Amino acid sequence: MKRCAALVVCSCALIWPASAEAQTHISYVGLFTPHIGLTTGGDVEDPSATPGASLAVIESRGWGVELDVAHAVSLGDDAFHESGLTSAMINVLYLSPRPGIQPFGVAGAGLLRLTGVRTPAGGSDGQTDLGVMLGGGVHLPVTEAVGFRGDVRYLRFLRAHPGVPAGGGAFGTWRLSVGVTLNFPLEP
Repeated sequence: MKRCAALVVCSCALIWPASAEAQTHISYVGLFTPHIGLTTGGDVEDPSATPGASLAVIESRGWGVELDVAHAVSLGDDAFHESGLTSAMINVLYLSPRPGIQPFGVAGAGLLRLTGVRTPAGGSDGQTDLGVMLGGGVHLPVTEAVGFRGDVRYLRFLRAHPGVPAGGGAFGTWRLSVGVTLNFPLEP
């Protein structure tokens, strides 16, 4: 938990203006992106539909913070009747401030919840712990208010949890997603 708190403090320090004079020259934009995608690869046996949403605040130089939440419906593990992966991550990101196609990179940490039910009647295993996320993608603004986003992200537990689906090591997987971004200016 201390690592997660340190990451949030560091990310805020990166985007916070250095002086009151700098505040007058920096503008902020909010990006809300409902997204749908697939969780696949790594420790996930079959691709899984993964709906989610993210909320980001970006300053005019391209640096920002993001809250990203998503849920993979099933991990396709034969040992489990039902399984799923829920992620809630706080990320630092850099979105190219140039017009047109805007590439971005994202890295962060947060909570991962991995669950598995061995039979329809019960016998569940699950683990909630700190995880990390690293990825990138592109944002394509269509108008000042609407755009599209596509990205690839790698999610991984920081520690191994042998009692959950694909146990035996630190669980890791990839998420590919696309979404519609609603852009809105924020007052500094």
